[in-house]
Amino acid sequence: MYQFVLYPDIDLCLGCKTCEIACAIEHSKGKDLVSAVLQRVKPHMDVVYVGVPVPMNCRHCDNAPCLEVCPTGAIDRVSKDGPVVIDTSRCIGCRSCVVVCPYGAIKFEKVAYKCDQCNERLANGLMPACVEACPVNALKFERVEEIAKREKVEAAKKFVYAREVEREAKEEISKTTATFRDLIWVMG
Repeated sequence: MYQFVLYPDIDLCLGCKTCEIACAIEHSKGKDLVSAVLQRVKPHMDVVYVGVPVPMNCRHCDNAPCLEVCPTGAIDRVSKDGPVVIDTSRCIGCRSCVVVCPYGAIKFEKVAYKCDQCNERLANGLMPACVEACPVNALKFERVEEIAKREKVEAAKKFVYAREVEREAKEEISKTTATFRDLIWVMG
């Protein structure tokens, strides 16, 4: 199982596309804006609008359908539990991967390409370029275990809060019932 997830916080995303620019720069030969523009490097992720801006990128699925369907083996994992990457030199342009991707994350221009989570940067202990560039920290790159732990803590907090609200409601109902009973006794 791949250990990291790159995901957007859509409540924070401005739709500024800084992540797309950072991606294009990272995948250019010169690693600068001029090189990215002159080489017409396409970003390996897109910010799409579905009512709100949502950065869309490869999810590096555990059972990646793109990896399974690729006839040349151009799509593979960097390591047993690493990100799914495309070796564009082996891609024959059949577009099978584009068709089977459930997230629409694989793009095509002569050959298939997609988010590789800046694999070279990860190998050097750096975050993906899009995550680092986001001006409002809307892109997150975290270990699956950390996300699961945080979600469990949040669920526990909600449960405790719900129990407190329930207890307070029962106390209020008891007081109201007692007041109503006393009122009926006095009138009765």
